[in-house]
Amino acid sequence: MKKIVMALAVLLTMGYAGFCLAGPREMDPVCRQSLENVDLSEEQQVQVRAVYESFLAEVNPLQGSLMVKRTELQRMWADAHPDEARILAKQTEISEVMARIHEIRTKHQLRCRKILNQNQGKALVTHTDFQGGR
Repeated sequence: MKKIVMALAVLLTMGYAGFCLAGPREMDPVCRQSLENVDLSEEQQVQVRAVYESFLAEVNPLQGSLMVKRTELQRMWADAHPDEARILAKQTEISEVMARIHEIRTKHQLRCRKILNQNQGKALVTHTDFQGGR
């Protein structure tokens, strides 16, 4: 229990220090690259930034929780006699947090799409059609 509390304290301290040192947050590279070919007005840029900031506020605590849960799972696996039920339960918790993050990401993308006009939406679709493939 002490290890978990210590890991959580270190994680929160690092997150807070990083947030303070970073200043205004930049959008992630994929989001920024996707929107580069879309000519956004100043108002749209402000709206997209607000949506992105709300996304970060929602996702950051979940990402911290995910890191803690993964660390706990690693410790369970490191045990000489791992408890199958506990490992499976922890893996389920991790999967649930990841599913929640994916859901939030999808909602964020949909909110951003609502900000775009029809031509901008078409330009975004054209630009992102072939990203990420092999």
